[in-house]
Amino acid sequence: MEKKYIIGIIVAALAITGLVIGGFLLIGPQKTTLKIFHAGSLTIPFQEVEEEFESDYPNIDIQLEPAGSVHCVTKITEAGKIADVLASADWKLIPSMPSEYQDYYIKFAVNRMVLAYTNESARKDEISTDNFYQILNDSNVKWGFSNPNLDPCGYRSLMVLQLAEFRYGVDTLLEDLVLEHSDITNTTDGTNYNITTPEPLGVDTESNVVIRDKSVDLVSLIQIGGLDYAFEYQSVAEQYDLEYVQLDEMIDLSNSSYDSTYERVKVIKTTGASTGNSITYGITVPKNANLPDLGAKFIEYLINGTGKTIFVTLGQPPLDPCITNNVSLLPSNLQPYCTNET
Repeated sequence: MEKKYIIGIIVAALAITGLVIGGFLLIGPQKTTLKIFHAGSLTIPFQEVEEEFESDYPNIDIQLEPAGSVHCVTKITEAGKIADVLASADWKLIPSMPSEYQDYYIKFAVNRMVLAYTNESARKDEISTDNFYQILNDSNVKWGFSNPNLDPCGYRSLMVLQLAEFRYGVDTLLEDLVLEHSDITNTTDGTNYNITTPEPLGVDTESNVVIRDKSVDLVSLIQIGGLDYAFEYQSVAEQYDLEYVQLDEMIDLSNSSYDSTYERVKVIKTTGASTGNSITYGITVPKNANLPDLGAKFIEYLINGTGKTIFVTLGQPPLDPCITNNVSLLPSNLQPYCTNET
C-alpha cells in the first residue's frame, strides 16, 4: 500500500513538472519590456526600427508610446511615468528637463516644415510657396496645426507664420490667420516677437482653423477630407503619401544658416518658452529609466546601421555623426557615433 502511495506521488510530481515545462515551451521565456516615449512624427520610422530590433533581439518587447514631444517630457517630469528612451522632435526640450531626469542629449535627425494636402483639397491647383497664406485666409478653406502647448510641430507652425510676415512683408499675416480666431496673442519690440499660447487656446469653432494634440492627428483629417491643409513635417507628409507645399527656407525652419532669423520668434507656452531654430530631433535615456543599458542599446541601433537606413528611406535625414552636449557623459556604446557641440 505504502509503495503504491509513493509511486502515486512520483507520478503526480512528474505530471506537474511536465505541465510546467510544457507551459514554458508554449509560452516561452518572459520578455523584457523596453518603454519608449517618442514624438508622434517618429511613429512610422520607430515602428520599423522596433520590428527590426525585436527580430534581432527576440527576448525584448518594445512598447512605443507616441505623443507630442512636450507631452512626452511632462509625462516624465510631472506625471511620474517612466521611460527607458525619450525621443523629442525638438532636442531643446531634453536639456530643459530638471537635472534629475537628464544629463545628456543626442541630436540625431533633422526635418523641415511643409504644408500638407491631398488631391481633394480646396484650391490645390492654385496654392504655391509664395501664396499659401492667402489660400489659408480663404474662409472656405479648412486648415490646421497641432497644439503648441503639447507638440513642437504646433509651436513651429506659429513660428512659420510669423516668419512668413518677414518674408512676404504682410504685417497682419499671423493675426489674420490665427490670432483673430483664438486667444493666442503676439507682442513685439519691433525686432523680436513673442507669441503666447494660453490653455485653453480658445479657438473659434466656427472659424476655418482646426487644432489637434499632435501633428499626426491631423493626417487622418486630411485623408478623409476633414481638412484641406495642415502644417506637418516633410517626413510625415512623405510617409503618409500626402502632397505638400515646399516652403521657403527662410520660414521652414530647415536651414541652420537662417537661425539668426528663426530666433527672432519665440513661443511662450504653458510649459515654458521655445525660441525658433532649425528643426533637429533629440534623444536620451532618462536618468530614472528602469533599463538604462537596454535603452542605450536601442539608441545605438537607431543611430547606426539599420536605424539610419530606415530614416533615410522614410525621408527623414539622420545626422552623421550625431551631436551631443558632452561625449564623455554618454554610455560607452554611443560615444563612437557622436561628436561634441561646437
